[in-house]
Amino acid sequence: MNKKKSHNIILSLSTKDLKTLANSFGISNFNSDTKIHYENEISLRFLSKLQKKSFPPESIIELALSFPTGVVAGIVGTWLYEKIKKKCSKVRLNGEDTKITKEDISLTISIVIRKKNE
Repeated sequence: MNKKKSHNIILSLSTKDLKTLANSFGISNFNSDTKIHYENEISLRFLSKLQKKSFPPESIIELALSFPTGVVAGIVGTWLYEKIKKKCSKVRLNGEDTKITKEDISLTISIVIRKKNE
């Protein structure tokens, strides 16, 4: 059986409204069973959730972002941006901070992939 190669990136999202963020992905909450698929190409799998003690409280969600090597970073970045815009205060991809714009998320995904391939 021929298995497709894929890119795997750790996605960290900081939000003050976890429920609205979860709803944007079509789920009610993030938990150990969370698996999100888009177009049978892009997938997100729950890794962890951290509640920061601040006012208002802030949650940090870590997800494993996976997509086949043939999928363009811009497609993944645009899809991700549409899900998180106005819902997250901070985004990190494999530890790389990125601005919450389509272009910056797509560019950071490309940089992360390039670094992994070096």
